[in-house]
Amino acid sequence: MASFISVSEAATGMVSKRRSCGTREILRLMALLVVIVCSILGAWRYVLKLSPEVDLYTYAAHKKIAFARKLDERGLSKIVICGGSSCAFGVNTDAMQTAFHLRVVNFGMHAGMGAPVLVGLALKYTKPGDTLIVSLEPHLLFVPFDWPALGDQISYALKEPELCEGGPLHLYRRGTLGIFLTMRPGAQNMLLFLPRELSHLGVIYPKSSFSPSGWQSYDGHVQPHTSIIGTVISPDGQMLLEKVVGYCHENNIKVAYAIPWLYCDAAQLPYYKTVFSKYLYEVSRFIPVLKDPTLGIDTDPDDFADGNNHLRPRSATRRGEELAKLIIQWSTWDSKELAAYYGSSWN
Repeated sequence: MASFISVSEAATGMVSKRRSCGTREILRLMALLVVIVCSILGAWRYVLKLSPEVDLYTYAAHKKIAFARKLDERGLSKIVICGGSSCAFGVNTDAMQTAFHLRVVNFGMHAGMGAPVLVGLALKYTKPGDTLIVSLEPHLLFVPFDWPALGDQISYALKEPELCEGGPLHLYRRGTLGIFLTMRPGAQNMLLFLPRELSHLGVIYPKSSFSPSGWQSYDGHVQPHTSIIGTVISPDGQMLLEKVVGYCHENNIKVAYAIPWLYCDAAQLPYYKTVFSKYLYEVSRFIPVLKDPTLGIDTDPDDFADGNNHLRPRSATRRGEELAKLIIQWSTWDSKELAAYYGSSWN
């Protein structure tokens, strides 16, 4: 009898121990889950509320949107120019308004947001009767769309998540987990912007660098590196241009592409003319291209601020005035002209 009780007590003790271990494991897993959830929510809060980079470009977007709405309230058509930072810095839309009395909004943002978000944001605030000038950096059209984190973060910070798929273009997005994974601070953000913020230095560009029309100015100067561009547009790039043109035609929006001005070494000018004209030829197969006689080539390093596509204010003014003339004349390249440009031909 005593032996039976001893065995019974031992069995009961083992069951109790297992239950205790199971309870501790459950508590451990619950604690881990809480830590994971809090970490994710903390990262999202930082990205959407505290990240200096996201804060800067969210501010810029709101300023451009407000100006577009102000022009719409007057009931007159406007010109919307979109692209990355080469557009933001490279087109003085204030000068276009002053010298040519054009109603223009500079929707240039940051190329790191990706082409779908850049174009989708501008299109959302382009109305029937308006003119859309697409001035995307060439490299954005060469590669498959990878849906960069900054584009998703800006879209959600603006409370316009549909921009992640190109806004009104409704582009197909591969990978349902993509947005979830991109809502996190990047290493560059943490290592570059956070120390500057803690030192009260602010981010690289102040919010005051944006004018009411959306133009961003910076008059510093660093010797630029010469530009490198390809000549083959990716299937994603082709699809984007076709969708933009289709949407604009359906909604009575005049549309064309305008190449940004990029720094090129004067010693290799013939080479650059061949490459840039080839690139524009490829673009012209999908969207009209404004007939900029420079082909987007600028050989004066003093025209550039802190990169090979960020024009200084005086250069951005010249660029804006030249672009205004092209828009007023609506002169576009003929594909055959580009194919024969400077005697070049391609198969």
